Amino acid sequence: MLARPGGAPDRACGEKNSIPPRILAGICSPLDLSEYPLTPLALYVIVKARPKDGIFAKTKFPVRELACSSVVSGVTPRAGNRPMFPDVFLSRAADLIASCRTRGLTVATAESCTGGLVAALITAIPGSSDVFERGFVTYSNAAKIECLGVSPRILEDFGAVSEEAARAMAAGALAHSVADMTLSITGIAGPGGESPGKPVGLVHFGLARRGGAIVAVEKRFGDLGRHGVRFAAIAMAIELLLEAAG
Repeated sequence: MLARPGGAPDRACGEKNSIPPRILAGICSPLDLSEYPLTPLALYVIVKARPKDGIFAKTKFPVRELACSSVVSGVTPRAGNRPMFPDVFLSRAADLIASCRTRGLTVATAESCTGGLVAALITAIPGSSDVFERGFVTYSNAAKIECLGVSPRILEDFGAVSEEAARAMAAGALAHSVADMTLSITGIAGPGGESPGKPVGLVHFGLARRGGAIVAVEKRFGDLGRHGVRFAAIAMAIELLLEAAG
């Protein structure tokens, strides 16, 4: 039975507004929560109601906070100051922030194969909130459609990794933000995922500015490995944004 911090047991199963045993087992398994020390704070999991499961809407049950002390203790001041990106990447991102700040421009990103790395690089720079407006990570086709308004027909006819998709993603990021310019990325980082005419390392970029035409750029980086392709793509993204910022 789960316990609140302080040792008082909580109702777990078999009572009204509680989680049925099979659902609770599915949530907790394979973790044995008794292995983790209690902390002063309890987490509450909200489970949406489904009548056939016998779960009431917005049911709450307290769960011990999983205190990953061994992981946290490994984050030393030295490790905490270690940059996520190479210095040259950070330098160019800082140049972008300075250029956009001088011109009063804001930026939004729409990323697929890079999974938010461009947003992470830009926001690694102190003061980036003056420039970076928001970022979309639209990894699936459904996300591209729902978050950016990309037409399903574009994805069906040309595929997610295409100039057409990159243009639509950039336009969608512009339409769903208040940024002055947006950059989109969609590509094949590998391993696998290639198709005839679309090898690993193919990345399409879209660049949009309010009141201007959308620019599409295609790059074939080759099979640099998954990390290599993604890093090549974010480096190119920063250069494209710098050029657009003028």
